[in-house]
Parts: sequence; structure tokens; C-alpha cells
Amino acid sequence: MSSALNSMPDLSIAQSVGNPEFSLGSISSGFSTPARKTNRRVPSTTSATTAPSSAPVSTPSPPPTNRRKEPAMSLSRRLSALNDHDDDIMEEEDVLGTPGAKKKGNDEPETPMPARSAKRAGRASKGAPLTLRDQEKHIDSLKKENFNVKLRVHFLEERLAQLAPDQMDQALKQNINLKIEVQNRGLEIKKLKKLVLELERELERLQKGHGSSRSRERELEEKLDERDREIKELRRKLREGRSDNDAMRELENRNEELEAELGDMRSLLEDNVEEINRLRVLLEGGGNEDIHHKVEELEGINEELRMQLEDHADAAAQRDDEREDLLDEIERLPPAA
Repeated sequence: MSSALNSMPDLSIAQSVGNPEFSLGSISSGFSTPARKTNRRVPSTTSATTAPSSAPVSTPSPPPTNRRKEPAMSLSRRLSALNDHDDDIMEEEDVLGTPGAKKKGNDEPETPMPARSAKRAGRASKGAPLTLRDQEKHIDSLKKENFNVKLRVHFLEERLAQLAPDQMDQALKQNINLKIEVQNRGLEIKKLKKLVLELERELERLQKGHGSSRSRERELEEKLDERDREIKELRRKLREGRSDNDAMRELENRNEELEAELGDMRSLLEDNVEEINRLRVLLEGGGNEDIHHKVEELEGINEELRMQLEDHADAAAQRDDEREDLLDEIERLPPAA
């Protein structure tokens, strides 16, 4: 009875640790029975008194399995030892006579419920299948990686092909041809620069000539205006009935001078046309756009001069007609008394 009371605290500690399923008989095999005191008062079998008896009391020895003395261990080490050697421990009765619970057929001890639920949750999270969107993203990333690898392999193969001996010789020949072409282009550029300089000089000269032609045109216009005034004066004199041979001669001289100036103007226009044609030929070889624009401008100015020359020629012809008319009127006039 005392041994059963002494083993009760150990059972409460074991239940507070994790409440594993094991029997009292299995625990008793791992613990040693404390020694009993010999001076205890045990009731006699013959009398019901508790007085000390003169005869010594014989205490039965514990069973042989309980006499194994093991070194003192902590509760956790004892529990692990119980779990490891659970198959080797035999079933036996408790000190109180309680039949020990039979071990189940499982090799491992029964796991508490919280630990089991945690293990199940971990297994479910590890084996959870991917969604369709995650699978598509994974496939797209694999496709991109595959494409990049193929592209890299292509460029590496192309580079290796270029590093071959035949390709090296071809590359050297191509470099030599390119250098020769660059030299030829440089010579052509120098020639074109010289041609551009020559064309610029010609344009400057033409612009100066154009300025002189403008001044010449103004002079001719002034002379035509002067001639118009003289014709008007002659008409006034004819209306007054006076014939003046000197005025007619002066008019004829002025008309001849005007015709000479018109001829000079025609020759100047012809010279300008020749210069423009020569520049056009040079531009066809050079191809400078600025010079093309300047030549076109000069052509437009030359056309304006030609039109003005034609106008002056028409005016001169009209003046000639008027002069002839005046001469006819003078001849029809009666002689002065």
C-alpha cells in the first residue's frame, strides 16, 4: 500500500507532460521500489492489536523484475526510453494489483491531437496543386527563358562561324575593299568641294552682272521716259502749226540712240543666258542643291529682264510708228509763208 502511495506523484507529473497513453504497469518497470522500514507496526495475524510483537515480521521480497537498479534519469529521458523499448517490456501487474493496459499493435506511441493536426496541415500545404494561372505564368517564364537561350546559341554559332579561317580571310578582304572605297569617296568629295567653290564664284559674278543689268535697265527706262516727253513736245508743236526740221532731226537721233541701247540690252541678256547654261552643265555634275536654287533664281530674273526688254522693244516700235505718223502729218502741213 505504501509503495502505491509513493508512486502517485510520478503519475501526476507524467499526465501533466503530455498525457501519453501508457499503463501503470509499464511505468513500474522503469522505477525502483523504495526500501521498507523494518520497525513498522504490522497487525498480527492472530490478534487484532497493534502492539509490537516479539516475533520478527517477515516481508516478502519484491519480484525479480523490480530489482533492476538503474541510474536516476529525468522524466523526458525516461519517457523516451519507454518509447524506444516498448516492445521489450512485458506486461505485469501494478503494486495496487491493477491490471496493466495492453499495448496496442502500433510501434510508435500515440501522438497527441494538436501535433497530428499540425502534421496534416503541413502535408496539405506541401502537396497543394498550383492554380491554372500560376501554371500559365510558369509556362510563359519557361518559354521566355527557352527563347533567350536559343537566341544566345544562334549568336554564338554566328560568331564561331565568323572566327573560322575562311571567314577571317573574307573579312580581311572586305575590310580592304571598304578602305579603298573610303579613299575614293574622299577624293570625290574633294573634287566636289572645288567645284562648289568655282560655282560660288560664278554666282557672285552673275549677281554683280545682274546688278549692273538692273542699273542699265533703269537707265533705259529713264531714256524712254525722256523720249516720251520729247514726242509730246513735238505733238504740241505740230498742233500749233509750226514745222521744225531741227526738232525732227533731234527726234530721229534720240530714236537711233534708244535703238542702240536696246541692242546692248539684248546682247547682255544673251550673255546671261550663256552663263546660265554653263552653270547648268556644271550643276549636273556637282549636284549642289543651293547652287540649283540660285541658278533657278537667276533664270527667273533673266526671264523678267527678257520680258522687260520685249516691253521696251514694243515701246520703241510704237515710238517709231508715232514718229512716222508725225512725219506724215508734217508733210501734209502747208508750207510756212
